Parts: sequence; C-alpha cells; structure tokens
Amino acid sequence: MSYNSHGQGSSRGIGSGGSSSRGGYRGGPSDKPYGRPPGGKPLTPPRVAHDELIHVRTNTFKITKLPQEFCYQYKLQFEPEVKTPERRVQLFHKLQNVVAPNVFGRRNVLFDKTDLVFSFGLLQLTEGSTSNGQFNVDLDTDSQASNPHRRSKVFRITFSMTSSPGINISTIPGLLQLPHSDPRKSQLSNILAPATNILQLIIRQETDQKYPHNKNAFFMSDHKDNQKLLYPNREPSSLLLWKGFFQSVKPTLHGVIINVDVSMAAIYVPQSALTTAMEFLQLRPHEQNKLILEPRHTMFQSLRRHLKGLRINVKSTSRQGSVATRTIRDLDSRGAMYEFVDRDGRRITVADHFRRMHNIGIQYPRIVSVVLSKPDAPHPVIVPLEVCTILPNQIYRKRLPSELTAQAVTFGTTRPLDRWKAITGQGRDGRRDIYAQTPILGYSGSPHVIASGMEIETRPLEVSGTILRPPQVTARRVLPHNNDHSNDPEHILDIDSGTGAWNYMKHGFFTPARLVNWCLVNFEPSSPNLEEKTIDGLVSRCQRLGMYCTRPTVIVRKHASCNVKEALDDVGHAFTSRMGPNILPSILIVILPQIAAEAKHAVKYWGDIIQGIPTQCIRSDKVDKAKDQYWANVAQKVNTRLGGLNGRVNSSILEPWREKQSPYMIVGADVAHAPPNVQRPSYVGLAWSRDPYASIYEGNIRMQDPRTERIQDLGTLIKSAVEKYQRGNKFPPQRIIFFRDGLSDAEFASVGGPELQEMKAALLDLYKPWNQAAEDFNRTAAPSAKRTIFPLISYIFVVKRHHIKFFPPVITPGQENEISDKNGNVRPGFVTADPQIRHPKFIDFYLQSHAAIQGTARSARHLIYHDENFGFDYKKVERLSFDLCHVYASASRSISLNAPVYYADKICGRAQYHHDPDNRDISFGSDAGSMSETFDLAAWRKGFYPPRSAVSTTFYL
Repeated sequence: MSYNSHGQGSSRGIGSGGSSSRGGYRGGPSDKPYGRPPGGKPLTPPRVAHDELIHVRTNTFKITKLPQEFCYQYKLQFEPEVKTPERRVQLFHKLQNVVAPNVFGRRNVLFDKTDLVFSFGLLQLTEGSTSNGQFNVDLDTDSQASNPHRRSKVFRITFSMTSSPGINISTIPGLLQLPHSDPRKSQLSNILAPATNILQLIIRQETDQKYPHNKNAFFMSDHKDNQKLLYPNREPSSLLLWKGFFQSVKPTLHGVIINVDVSMAAIYVPQSALTTAMEFLQLRPHEQNKLILEPRHTMFQSLRRHLKGLRINVKSTSRQGSVATRTIRDLDSRGAMYEFVDRDGRRITVADHFRRMHNIGIQYPRIVSVVLSKPDAPHPVIVPLEVCTILPNQIYRKRLPSELTAQAVTFGTTRPLDRWKAITGQGRDGRRDIYAQTPILGYSGSPHVIASGMEIETRPLEVSGTILRPPQVTARRVLPHNNDHSNDPEHILDIDSGTGAWNYMKHGFFTPARLVNWCLVNFEPSSPNLEEKTIDGLVSRCQRLGMYCTRPTVIVRKHASCNVKEALDDVGHAFTSRMGPNILPSILIVILPQIAAEAKHAVKYWGDIIQGIPTQCIRSDKVDKAKDQYWANVAQKVNTRLGGLNGRVNSSILEPWREKQSPYMIVGADVAHAPPNVQRPSYVGLAWSRDPYASIYEGNIRMQDPRTERIQDLGTLIKSAVEKYQRGNKFPPQRIIFFRDGLSDAEFASVGGPELQEMKAALLDLYKPWNQAAEDFNRTAAPSAKRTIFPLISYIFVVKRHHIKFFPPVITPGQENEISDKNGNVRPGFVTADPQIRHPKFIDFYLQSHAAIQGTARSARHLIYHDENFGFDYKKVERLSFDLCHVYASASRSISLNAPVYYADKICGRAQYHHDPDNRDISFGSDAGSMSETFDLAAWRKGFYPPRSAVSTTFYL
C-alpha cells in the first residue's frame, strides 16, 4: 500500500489513533508519589468513611415566602415594531411612569423586555376592561421641545390578556409535596415555568436598572478587581474585564431557591471608535492608514464584527444639548470619500458634508467608516470613525480572540474562600463592606421584592452528601530486562484522596504500545537541540512506562511559515522511500511554536482527514524547559494514540455485567453551537465504549443546522456505533447507557423525548437480524447469562454549565481536613442528591469528581431522564459516572466529567480540523461570519470530512 500525498488516500498503517494535544493537564505519571512520604504514612488527613453522611454549604438561598397575590399575564404589541430591548424598556418605562401612572402605578408590574407583562392583580386598562387596552407613547417629546424641527415618532402599545389564568405562586410548595398519584399534581406543570419566570423578573428588576446585564447576570463598573484586557504584548485590546454576579431562581423538590454566583464579562471601553478600531487590530498610534481596507480583507471583516451592533454618539448629532444615540450596523470601505447627493442636489463627499454642515474637518478620510442606516434604507448614512464615541456599559457578546482568552480565564478564576465571601457579602476580615454589592444582601431593600411580598433567607443552604471511594486503577509492574511488558504483573495503584490523582512510579502502562516507525517534525527550527531533547525525553520516559521504543525513522526541520501540508507530504515520502510503500508512519510527533493555531490545524487535517496517521503536537517552549513530568504526560497521549491502554479502571457497577456476559456500551453525546451572533453550523460529537471495561472509546462527528439542539441524525449515529461495537465484540450491546451533554432544564423534555424515541426506533430495526443469534445462545445459556433481544437503554442528562457550587463547612486555604482539600474545595468524589436542591420532577444529583488545581471546583449535574438498567437507583448511576471520570486516557487523575461526555465535548470542540485550512470561505476564528451575512450550509457540508477509519478511535484525544 502506497503513501498517499493527496486526497483521501490510504487509511491503514501501524498503530491507530490521532488527536489534538488539547485538553487540560489532568496529571500524568510521576516519580514523586502522591500521598505517602518515604516512611509510608499518609500525607493527607484521613478521609471520612465511605458513604458516611457529610454536610457542606452551597451558594443557594431559600425563598421563605412567595408572593401571595394572583399574577396575570398580558401580551404586548408595539406598532411600529421595536426590535431592541433597550428601546422597548424605554417605551414601557415612559408608559408606566408618565403616560398612564394611574393604570400601572397601583400594581407591581413586571416587563420581560420582549412582549410579556406580568401584573400582581388585574390592570384597569380602560374604563370597562381589564383584558385589553391601547396606549400611545412618544419618546421624543422632550427632545422635540428643545428642537422644534425634529419630527416626533409615536408608538402604539397594545395590551391583550393571555388565555392563561392568573397564577397563584404561593401554592407551589404545597403542590411540590403532593405524591405523583395525586391529580392536583398536574397543576404544577402549568404554573411552574411561568412562576419561575416571574420570580426571576422580580429579583432582577433592581440590578437590571442599575448595571449592564445579560439574561441572568449583571456586572459592576466599580468592582475592585476590574481590569483592562490586554494583548500578550501588554497593549490594550479595546475591552475591559468586569466582575459581577449571576442570580437565578430554581424550583426544587422542597420549594424555591435562588442560586447566586460570581460572574464576569468583557466590556467595551467607552472611547473614540477610531481608538477602539486601532486597539482591536493592534495598530500603533501612527498607523491609521492601515485602516484603508477592502471589504474582503480579513482585518475589515474582523473589525466589522467587533463594532457591529455597538451604540455610539456621533459628534455632529449634538443639538442644543441633546445627543442622539445611534447603532453601528456595518462598515464601509469608502470611508469619508463616499459620495452622495445632498439636499441642494449637489454631489459631495461625507468629508465635505462634515466640513460644510458641522465645521468638522475629517483627518483620515480614506479609512473605513461606519454605516448607521439599515440595509434597506434608500440613502445610506455613513459616518467617519473619528466622530463616533462608543457609549459606556456595553457587553462584548462575541467569542474573545484567542490571544485574550488566557487573561480572561485567569481573571475569572476565583478561589473558594474568595467566592464564598463575595456571594455572602463578607469582607476578607469578616466585615460586610468589601463585597456589599452581592444581590443576596440587596433583595430585602428592593422595592420590587418588597411589593411582591417575597421573603428570602440570607443564610446559605446546607446540604448533605457523601464522598465516594475512587475505583481501582490497575497498571503493570515493569520488570527489568524485558522487551515485552504487556504480560508483566498487574498492580493496583493508590489514588490520593485530596487530589484524585495517581501515578506510575515504578509501574508501567497496563497495555504498553510500541513506539516504532515514527517521524519527528520540528516547525520551530530557531530553537537549538529541540529534536534531540524530544527524542531523549520521550523515548526514555516511554521505555520506563513499559513501551518498546526506537529512534524516529525520519527527522525533518521546517519553519512554521512554510506550507505545512506540503512539508508533511515530504515527510511521508521520505518515510516510504526508506521503509517501503506498504508501511506508513505509526505516528508523527510535531513540534510547533508557542502560537501556531493555523499550523496545528494543517497538521490535524493532514493526519486525521487526508492520511489517517496519528499526530501528537507539542509546543517548543514546553519542550525547551521540559522535565520528566512533561514527558510522562506526553507519553500517556502517545501510548493511547498507538493503541495502548494506560490504566484499566475496575468499576463495581460494570463488573456484574461482565461476569454475566451482558455486553454494554457507554455513550457520550454533545452538540456544540457557534458563539452568539455568529453564523456557523452546529456539530454533534458522539463517543462510545468498545471494550469490557469501558476504557477504550471510538468517536464520530456530524454537522447539522445552526443552533439546533436536538441531534438531527441520532438514529444513524447510534446504529453506526452499535454496528462497530458488534464487529469488535461479536455480540451487540445488551445495555446502552447514554449520557447526553449540553442541555438546559427547559430542553429536557423537548429534546430528550424525541432523541430517545429516535434511538429506540433505529435500534429496533437494527436488532432484527440479531434476534435469532440471541435466541440460539439462550437455549444453552445459564438463566443469569441469557441475552436480551433488545438493549436496555438508560438516558441520562449531564449538565456542566450550571452555577451551583459546594463549599466545606470551614475553608482554611493550605490546610486539609476530612472534607476539604488544601485549596478549600470539597474533596473529589463528593456527591449529593439532597432534596433541597433536587429537580421537582426527575431524579438528579450533583457529582464533584475532580480536584480543582486553581479556583473553585465545579460539579456535574446528572438527571436520570429514562432508565431501564439501574431501576432508577441513582446511587448506582453516581458510582458509575464517578468511575468513568477515571478512564480519560490523557489523565492520571479524576476529571470533572465522565470520560464519554468529555470525549464527546472534545470531538465538538475540534470541529475545525475536519475542514481544509486552505478553504478561506470557512472560518472558525472569533471573527467568523455574523448572523446578518449570507450563510450557505451546503458549502459547509461540502467542505466537511470525517476522520479516516485508522484514527477513529483516538482522533479526539
């Protein structure tokens, strides 16, 4: 078989796998054992006994009294249509306080900023009606008085009571306590969602009026930790980082609570739009002429997306003290040289207009300008950047450029003690003055909360839970003077109770692979000795972990600015010319510069899509300073890519199924969407186990319509996974445990139900040919080993984007105890299904499976939507999910999500590598296409390629 330098070529070669080097460090083999000094005594305090009940604190607060008055819902219609929430709020505020205070001033009235109004008590909209009414509101009456030539614009606001009856929110706690058999329980589903929305509006009213905010969080300009967001060269980026608070109402099994957490956002600097453009594009003060750009230029497109939608003041619009606010709708490459016909019929440029009409000289007439008119406007309104000022308090709602993410992540990382004090409003010295802006202390003074009759406890809830014992991880004791270590004695590794980590000191991988026939490619030739450092460090560490290793067959040095795909083709040709046409490299180890996103994209596309050859990327700056621990981490990834198994995890939940020869398949699924205001397809990632220990996984990726949460082709995906499982295990799975990531509470029923039915329908069709084989097996099998005809399916949601955090009863940084680790987090393995925070309908629990190296540890919420395998015994699901947190191939510590879900998430996160990096019509950067631009899904589908079969098992690592 020959090496393929073009197209989709050969898919076979030595070894299998292929992956990105992405994914956080989760620990690796180490020569320094965790948990035990030379004398053998534990370094960490003793753990609490397994399953012993412990109590921890949460960032949730109970609503002790709910509104007692009936709440009614009205639908609003604005004529003409009002598209922006800010303008709708302006109109409603004037209606409420100026136009009709006698109607709205007597009630506690809440507006959701779109088209719904909630009123505690009926509104007397007209003399004889509480159901319908119309009002006229003129926002420009004040400005018209100061400028009589300005035309007023009157909006008609129509109120219509919805068909929903009035809601009595105070009945919710009583309905929650009713058994499911009680017919009155059905009322709960009708009122829970609108009631939650109403309560959310009540607690947000005060902060939304004071601070910039998004759906559930607000951000404060005067927070002591706010900072400028800088590029790595310390130059300003035109953005700020602000801290604030998240607040959300959650119904639970025992009532209604409020979840409060710290939050952060990027905010535009209020300054000249020209300065913002210069800073964002990293131009120096004298480089304004670099803003002379054509529309297809990448800088033009990036700047358009950065500025689009921003509210600005234009210097020329100021008349007699009144300043109009405008919105940037687009950019124009013609700048102030754009010509138009003025009122006198003369053809003039924008620059001439500003000089004649406003006595403003335009200093940079040829650079890009902003467009303020709508696309369908008969006469475009084009204004130079230099006369525009960006208004304050505007949230940056796009994905941050990659160069800025490191500082943003650091800024958003909050240690447990600091997070706790911020949420509860306690200063570092115990006084309530440093963090006094927490909303939990402001509810009692909010006029909206007071008017509703709500009462909210300021003391955080305490919940009970347990700390699970970690599973057994088995490695091998490497015997000296033995070239093949795959049969060396097995050894159970110790897992440190405080970190959830284990190590391979004096032990090797459970199934060590062979690092032979490999190539080394260096795209950072300026650093000396990188090749030899890599060979010496990697080979030495791999050998001590039981792998048989040789030196690379081919070593190539290239510059990262070269054509990467052509350079890798040269490597392939050099290898086949030396080894023969029927052998492909087992793996390429690729050294990249510290910042080389485009080069890495090309490497992954070449390896995963074109050739089917595993690639492992490493950074030159890390190689240059690498110590043994670094090479241990790399060795874990390399061994897995080559088909090895680092450690075998023994789950007590899976063991009985193995003994009964009841094949099972663990599946993780996720859907990833483009950032807000960006047009791009959504991607589906699926990962499934293919071995009896659920330690080895295969993956698949599909593209689907933008922002579609339901997996559109799940039936085909699950059939393909089962067929591949059956080919590798002789029998199809009798049990399928499906972990679904990426959904919110509101989507559980609307997405989970259809996906489950599609899965069952696809499998029913698939299993028909296997029915006879199962029946033949059952005739001679023992009763406990009989095979089912159709697989038992459990469908479990895993939610990682929630804000509930857990804190030890006492947080003392640097000191551990039986509940707390040294950073102040609850120890890994903590799980709780306390009814105070449980879902009111489904069985759910929170599993904090990892130890956060920095900041506050996060838990994964698991909700059992459908179950045929565990009898709805959530403790078995807790145990299984925690065990699966230890099988992630690139880690030697428990991670924050179970491995199949983590793999599915990573498959989605590397979607760009399935598109040709030379295809300039497809972009995955922070400046990808905006929502208003033409989007061609067919073009994206045409340019999308699945991984080669040779790397389908590890391309996503």
